[in-house]
Amino acid sequence: MEVTYIHGSKGVLPPDDMEYRFVVNVANPTDAQNSIRGAELEIKYTVDARTVGLRIDADSTGRSSLKVPVTLAPGASKQGQLRFVMKRALLAGLNPEQFVVHLRDTYGAVTTIEAAHLVDESLTNA
Repeated sequence: MEVTYIHGSKGVLPPDDMEYRFVVNVANPTDAQNSIRGAELEIKYTVDARTVGLRIDADSTGRSSLKVPVTLAPGASKQGQLRFVMKRALLAGLNPEQFVVHLRDTYGAVTTIEAAHLVDESLTNA
């Protein structure tokens, strides 16, 4: 599985949720079918001089254009948005430093993409 990171953004969803979005291109360069079986967002931040992370699963509702599981035929690729939603209170008073998306395929292989900065597209800023 090959994953290309294209764009990342975040936004506040009133009344109390936070949404993280990652546009990616996922390709299956092999001659066997493969799937993204799981997607997690790890948000890293520092507490007491230690880096820790909070992990949340991908949201597979209608607002995500890549709904996990994503099946790819041999040689195929798909581009779309992975969406992660969480309560804002989980990161209250913390400063996220890095965003890492972990994608697990049918065979258990994990591919990661990292972003240090996400574009703020909060609905409350519109």
